[in-house]
Amino acid sequence: MSYASAKVDLNKINKVVIETATDDQSVTIDLVGNEWRVKEGFDYPANVNALTEFLRELQSTRVVELKTAKVEHHSKLNLAALDSPHSNASRLVLHWP
Repeated sequence: MSYASAKVDLNKINKVVIETATDDQSVTIDLVGNEWRVKEGFDYPANVNALTEFLRELQSTRVVELKTAKVEHHSKLNLAALDSPHSNASRLVLHWP
């Protein structure tokens, strides 16, 4: 199943995590009560408009072209795993009950 095609109810999301190869660039945004808070920003309030727009854009994304899962072809495509030393990859994790 392609996660890109999964229907996600944006109203049920209670946590957004953006992971990068370096921990100092990763971001966790939690819904606390009725407010979105940035964990790495000392629980500073998140920009709700920007977060909402980001999630709406994400929901409307479509897979245009599948690439290879074969590791031996990743260097040709300039792909690197999140745990690779010089990776520019990011992983988005959405949490909901």
